Amino acid sequence: MKGKNKLSLIQIVYVALVGGVLSGIVKFGWEVMFPPRTPERNATNPPQELLQHFGFSSDFTHSTYQFSEQSMPWVSFIIHFSFAIAFALIYAILVNYSTKVAMGYGAVFGIIVWIAFHLIIMPLMGVVPNALQQPLHEHLSELFGHIVWMMVIEFVRRYFVYKNKAFIEK
Repeated sequence: MKGKNKLSLIQIVYVALVGGVLSGIVKFGWEVMFPPRTPERNATNPPQELLQHFGFSSDFTHSTYQFSEQSMPWVSFIIHFSFAIAFALIYAILVNYSTKVAMGYGAVFGIIVWIAFHLIIMPLMGVVPNALQQPLHEHLSELFGHIVWMMVIEFVRRYFVYKNKAFIEK
């Protein structure tokens, strides 16, 4: 019998989709208030740089659509939300096996993702500068942005756990 705090695969997928999209929107909002990169460094943002490392052209990675007389980078948005959904899926699966992964409402997991990707993997790939060459404001924005991002995913996961418990108890 499935435990009260365990989610089914379909519920985990819903957590990933809903939590990924909502957390992606929250992370965008965070970066509006606390931009992690200077305009010069953001001319080619990390998702665009990553795709260019994989052979996509600069023209493609900088493709935009127009909204409210502004150019919006749709390719970057697709990568941004894809990562958010993928990490929400990984997180929900891991928490289903060990609730320790959800320490600090997901904040610890967010910090681990930030360290792994922004301080180690992306600098090693040449997507962003070495961690010591990144300004303090970038570290602060990304650190706290990742904490808030994962907490949103955890809140969505807990909502599904709560709804699951209510269903089981009926």
